[in-house]
This record gives sequence, structure tokens and C-alpha cells, in this order.
Amino acid sequence: MNLTTDNFLQQINGIDHTLPVEECLQMAQQFAMLRPKLDGCAGGNNVFPISETFNLQAIRNILDQPNTVAFRAYIGVDKENRARLIFVGVNEQGQDIIGSLGTVTDNPSVAECGQRTP
Repeated sequence: MNLTTDNFLQQINGIDHTLPVEECLQMAQQFAMLRPKLDGCAGGNNVFPISETFNLQAIRNILDQPNTVAFRAYIGVDKENRARLIFVGVNEQGQDIIGSLGTVTDNPSVAECGQRTP
């Protein structure tokens, strides 16, 4: 993504991330139905969690980094080959902040290891 600062901020701030409760429930139910097939394709049991819960401090650490205007979620795989959510900050250019100074170089605050259900 090669956006200028104004383009990225305008784009991300123009998105209404509101999800109606009914749609949220339908999406969760659809995933619950697909989950056994996904787990089977991935060669394991509970590869894909129903959910992961993160404490507020983990999210604050990401959002409090200098130059953070948003955060991004990735799906990663841990040492037990289980899908995990990973959150990173995003700067005004739409780049992942993987550094404490809002850069892409040093000491990032990222969040992983949420409480899995199940």
C-alpha cells in the first residue's frame, strides 16, 4: 500500500466499523459451522479458536506507541500449529509500526497470546 498520509487517514477514518449485532452473531455461527472442517484441513483439533481475549493493557501498549493512528490484526500460527491473532499498530502512512518510536525498526509493542476459547 503506497498511500500518502492524508489518503490513509481519510480512508481509515472514513470507515464505519460498526457491525450490527445480528450480523455479528450470524458471522460467528457461520464460523462455528466451518470450524471443524477448517481444523480437519489444518490437520488438528482446535487449530482455530472460537475467540481470543486480550487484556486492555495489551491493546493500550499498542495504541500508546508514538505515531499510532490505528491497529491491524494478523492471523499467525504458534508453536503448536494453532491459529493466533496478532495485533500491531499502524502509522499515518498505513505501515505496521514495529518499533517503539513509530518506526519500522526498534522494540515494537505487539499483542499475541490471547486467552483462547477453547
